[in-house]
Amino acid sequence: MKVIKKINNNIVMAKMRDGSEVFVVGRGLGFRQTPFILNDNDEIIEKIFTQQDKNADKYMAIFTQIPLPIINITEKIIEEGKELLQANLNELLLFSLADHINNSVEREEGTDEVINTLHWEIKHIYPTETKIGEYALSLIKEKTAITLPKEESSLIALHFVNAQLKNGADFSETSKITQIIKDIVTIVKYNLKKNINEDSINFARFVTHLRYFIFRQINNESLNEQSELYEVVKKTAEQELECLKKICLYLENNYNWHVTTDEQLYLLLHLKRLSTK
Repeated sequence: MKVIKKINNNIVMAKMRDGSEVFVVGRGLGFRQTPFILNDNDEIIEKIFTQQDKNADKYMAIFTQIPLPIINITEKIIEEGKELLQANLNELLLFSLADHINNSVEREEGTDEVINTLHWEIKHIYPTETKIGEYALSLIKEKTAITLPKEESSLIALHFVNAQLKNGADFSETSKITQIIKDIVTIVKYNLKKNINEDSINFARFVTHLRYFIFRQINNESLNEQSELYEVVKKTAEQELECLKKICLYLENNYNWHVTTDEQLYLLLHLKRLSTK
């Protein structure tokens, strides 16, 4: 490859044999005088980022504004996230997460306090993503000697929730999903009037179902109709049915969402499990 431009002391832009342009990361690469030829297998190369047209400006911004150690930490966190989630993640995660971590580290160095009012809910709604966040805090401490507050783990978790959504949603959309789940759980607790074990398998399954139910609402997707079964189930679930009506009313009034019969059926089945000791 032919290096054609210096981005910073450790990152350069290069042109491959097929004419495509890439960003090459390697300590001290930017000190060399451009242009120069760089062997694809050179040991100095730490990472090569393919420069896709739609993200070229974002790559340029992240590499010029964020320190290389933070980018390397972010890459490692994303690798761990892919391993734990076993899911494809939106390629823009590198930009948003690196920017978040960099800001968090700078804020901690300035002793500014982080506020995350949804920390508890995120831990219960997104347990796997929260584990990634906890891993991230551990890695950041190991690599930078900076201890970020535990609330940061759930904020990092939201980046991985966002990266799993179809076409990548706006970050505020992810926070909205979390708030909706929190509100529905509050409705359930109040209307079922029972002590719900939030560490139980049934509660975990209910919250997981809520996540994908909300994803379907956002993406205008639906399940197969089960109207006959719904009529049978609701006859044996009077209290749960009243709770379901409150949930549907909340979603219609606040988000203008119509909950189909099939979605109501599965929500009702989960409510029955929750109300059973």
